[in-house]
Amino acid sequence: MDRSREVTELQGCHQRAPLLQAQEESGDPEKTVAEEMERFWGRQLPGDVGKNVLEISNLALLMRIQTRSMLHIDNKPEDDLHPAELVHFLYLDLGKDLHTRKRNSLGSSLVERNLTEQKKQAGLKQDPALQLSCPRQSDSNKKFTNFENKGAGDNSVADMANESRPCPCDIGDKFDYGGRGQEVQVGHIKAYVSKPSASTDRAVIVIHDIFGWQLPNTRYIADMLTTNGYIAICPDFFVGQEAWKLSNDWATFNDWVKTREASKIDKEVDVVLKYLKDQCGAKKIGVVGFCWGGAAVQHLMLKNPHLKTGVSLYGVISRFEDTHSLLHPTFFIFAEKDEIIPLEQVTLLEQKLKQNCKVDYEVKIYPGQTHGFVHRKREDINPQDKPYIEEGRKDMINWLNKYL
Repeated sequence: MDRSREVTELQGCHQRAPLLQAQEESGDPEKTVAEEMERFWGRQLPGDVGKNVLEISNLALLMRIQTRSMLHIDNKPEDDLHPAELVHFLYLDLGKDLHTRKRNSLGSSLVERNLTEQKKQAGLKQDPALQLSCPRQSDSNKKFTNFENKGAGDNSVADMANESRPCPCDIGDKFDYGGRGQEVQVGHIKAYVSKPSASTDRAVIVIHDIFGWQLPNTRYIADMLTTNGYIAICPDFFVGQEAWKLSNDWATFNDWVKTREASKIDKEVDVVLKYLKDQCGAKKIGVVGFCWGGAAVQHLMLKNPHLKTGVSLYGVISRFEDTHSLLHPTFFIFAEKDEIIPLEQVTLLEQKLKQNCKVDYEVKIYPGQTHGFVHRKREDINPQDKPYIEEGRKDMINWLNKYL
């Protein structure tokens, strides 16, 4: 790094601060850095900012982390991160103290990235548990419609005027991803199937959300499971019926979902299980599901004896069956700021599981996250959420590894 380089002007800031130069000339680097950062943003920062900046910047220097490889920042020079740039991402909300867990997660992320790079250079395979992403065909920052960002040209402007939205979720970040697998016919339904290069008898059924089996985001997760050694299959559990579209009228959602009950997929699951056993050689089969699919996982964990385990990711609790005697170990992932699933419902679910469930289970809430964060939010363009996106994916894989 050029030690005399001044801070590049950051988004939303209109000043420059010769931070490193001031740091080197001072006998108290931590205090100087803190003062310079406060002048830079024109407001008081948390008390430990100076220490954190130095720790993170030193870590970045030691590991020679590049701007694009770590945070995928557009329109930035291909050089090491300046400490002020790191703080810009660490202290996204300057009115609040930086959560210790988030800081530690970012530090762990840096370490894992560096170790992974070292393994690649040494010709070693990466630990499958750390395969938390898949190569994408392109790297666009374009997003699907987000209800908080209404703009001209959105197909759902009329929808956003509706007051009644029983499931006001959006697709999230656009995954420009074509997939590694292939579409096949499985009995009376279509499915996306992805297989690892090495032979395996472990498989995972991936149950899609209301946006259907062809959503690139869901296929991305299926392929991620494949990179971790699983046969992954994402069937069309709507059986040819149209998936939900953002251009649909949200006032009609309840009528729409009544014809697509998450608890009425047993026939399709039986067909998929037969295919996995007969055509793929699978012997140990689990299931993961998102949103609508998360409710389907809860149903299967209560009723299907042929599955070994399940992971329900932000399954809509209001659509859960009101029984809690699970047959198989089940992991429930929820988001703290999920507008669709109130935390009160999560608390009640946990209480009922504690009273009635005889098998292993876990309920986990991820701080600061919103509905769909594991599969609808891209980690490469959401640096503040990246630790939790990766944590959710890693927890999901670790749970499957444990019981499959």
